[in-house]
Amino acid sequence: MARDGQRKGRGCLITLVILGLLAAGIWFVGLPIANNKAEAFVDSAVRNAMGSPGMPRVGYRDIKIDAARGQVDIYDLVIPLEEGSSLHAARIRVTVSPSELVAFGMGRSSGLSKADIGIQQFTYKATDTAVAFDVAQISLDGSLDFNNPESSVIQHIRVDATNATFTNPDAGMGFSSKTLELDVTGKLTVASLQKDFDGVLDDLAYIDVAATSGKLVPDTQTLNQLGMFAAVSPWIADTENWSFKSASVQARSLDDKLAIDMFTLDAPLMAASGKASFPRGEGTETAISLEVADLHSQVRSELAPLAQYMGQTIPEGAFSFDFSWQGTGIPQLSFH
Repeated sequence: MARDGQRKGRGCLITLVILGLLAAGIWFVGLPIANNKAEAFVDSAVRNAMGSPGMPRVGYRDIKIDAARGQVDIYDLVIPLEEGSSLHAARIRVTVSPSELVAFGMGRSSGLSKADIGIQQFTYKATDTAVAFDVAQISLDGSLDFNNPESSVIQHIRVDATNATFTNPDAGMGFSSKTLELDVTGKLTVASLQKDFDGVLDDLAYIDVAATSGKLVPDTQTLNQLGMFAAVSPWIADTENWSFKSASVQARSLDDKLAIDMFTLDAPLMAASGKASFPRGEGTETAISLEVADLHSQVRSELAPLAQYMGQTIPEGAFSFDFSWQGTGIPQLSFH
């Protein structure tokens, strides 16, 4: 049961998105009615929809509707999940196309193809996982079927968030950042909520992430490994040095690997760009290729003996670095 709760937690943001869209799809009932009466219809309809099998319980303090603008505001949204986990948003604003809602209300369609969602003061908390951000704007494209939510498919998600934080032991590394941009394409469904991280990757095609003014937060296992690495490079082993000015990743999810087509990093550690691939499924090879424009002087001096031991020399100034490992044997690396 604990494992199932963790898997559902990983899909918490998708859950919030789908539930918000369900609320948006239902308010068409009040479209031809004054706003003050439409709210009563929405409140009743939302409660009925949230009582559907397979959907978590949902609570909220208030709902405000602006039919002319196609907006629904839900205040203090709370979604309790399994194993004591919970999700909360101070306000969620769903904006949809009134024409699509009218078509839905007249029975010409069963859902929506696009929605914009604004969220304020979002938090997800579990025993070992935490996700939070102050403000986020989410754009969705896909097929949201309110008559049969399980058949809904989200093909594109765009997220712009401020003051975002994430920690999860299974991810190995958490982070915090002043701004976060996430652009995802794939085929995400309600079933995606039940999958672990590797399972979610099966439903994704392209993943672009960009962040500014952030810091990496290692989990306990990584910290223990850093304790051994401290003898080689005390600077890198000190997590106080794990901040960055900006970072970005463009990745593709394939059957046998996660392909990083491009990543950039501007940080005290280094200024660099490159590409990489990490095994998944039947894959075995790990490969990293870096173009380093600048490397911290202390890190350079600390790593020089290790590089020499492996028959390599870290060049002065800018340099290239290549690393590959087939999963067994000795990794191959070179500086040039």
